[in-house]
Amino acid sequence: MPATVPNGQRPESDQLAGRPRRLYPDRYNIWAGGSANGHGAQWVGPNGGTGDRAKAVVVEPGAGITTLPDILLDRAGSITGSITDAVTGQPVSVTVALTTYDPFWYETTWKVSGNGSYTFNGLGPYEWSLAFIPPGNGGANSVYATQWSGGAPNSVKSTRIKVVAGGTTVANERMRAGTPVSGQANGLPVYGYSYPVYVYNADTGDIVAVDENVEDGRYDARLLPGQRVRFCLHADRCYPDYLRQVDASAIRVGTSPFTVDFPGRRG
Repeated sequence: MPATVPNGQRPESDQLAGRPRRLYPDRYNIWAGGSANGHGAQWVGPNGGTGDRAKAVVVEPGAGITTLPDILLDRAGSITGSITDAVTGQPVSVTVALTTYDPFWYETTWKVSGNGSYTFNGLGPYEWSLAFIPPGNGGANSVYATQWSGGAPNSVKSTRIKVVAGGTTVANERMRAGTPVSGQANGLPVYGYSYPVYVYNADTGDIVAVDENVEDGRYDARLLPGQRVRFCLHADRCYPDYLRQVDASAIRVGTSPFTVDFPGRRG
């Protein structure tokens, strides 16, 4: 069903120019990045735009060309706010994004820099969640844990921020240190270069920490308590010894530091 807007404006972004894109057979959500003429970004929902990817339409392209309905855009608004340490109240520098991300694909994520404050422009007038990602992605040397708006551990539990067309919504964020977790990545595969350990929220699949270099066999991360997480080494070994992230053991994060060691390879 086509998305609708009061002014009936059609998307003018080059991202929505109607040119076919080749996609592997899979399940996809559609992202419309707004336009240079003041239209806001959106996840394309079944009855109009949405800021919640979980509510976006799911497209499963088959053989040939799959035709989508017209996508119509609403006028844009903004979110702004302060970013401070939850204990000291001092300004904090983080990346503010619409989703958590793999640092090796950093440039594909819609995001802004936050240095004690942030402003996220160009959003459609819907309810949005923001990810607050510290330097180091919550991995080794990170001072803070990755969190979602309202200090939530994942996107589902986040505080929704209502954007108003032509207006600015204030949403301040207080960063928490989280719970330290560390371990040994034993029996590592040999790739000829350093490899990362990823930590995923078990309920949403959001990346919540990445230690980008475990060359010495040790990894470190900081995680918000109140969530279940899964650990994966590179992309093909998940704790304790699975190929897929969804099969890995889900471990609950509390307030006390803990250790998760990958076992050595059998055989």
